[in-house]
Amino acid sequence: MRREELLLVDIVEQTDLIAEVLRDNDRSDLLEDRVIQSALLMMLLMIGEASRRLPDGFRERHGEVPWTDIIRFLNLALHTYERLDFAEVWRIAAEDVPPVREAVLGILQTEYPLVAEALEQHNGEER
Repeated sequence: MRREELLLVDIVEQTDLIAEVLRDNDRSDLLEDRVIQSALLMMLLMIGEASRRLPDGFRERHGEVPWTDIIRFLNLALHTYERLDFAEVWRIAAEDVPPVREAVLGILQTEYPLVAEALEQHNGEER
């Protein structure tokens, strides 16, 4: 079982990748390009799976993150993928993901400050 702090790092890293996709593409790119659709969807699925793997008690203690909505999207995307609305996927990526990143990073900074510091250093080196 992957440790909580590593699951949180996974979430932050995927949100950062989503931010890159949004920076380099607009909504019409997503709606027209299946590669961008697949990439963005995979990042959201990874966020959902990492969230699902966190212990229930951890998620209950950290209600500032909409874990239920994240996991609900994971299940929807996995089990009814043929009905996915990529305009809604874009909205989720653009509007819902940034606050999730900030909340998860805040948890890391509070509960795992050394991990958060290493993540921030790593992100600084990549830029």
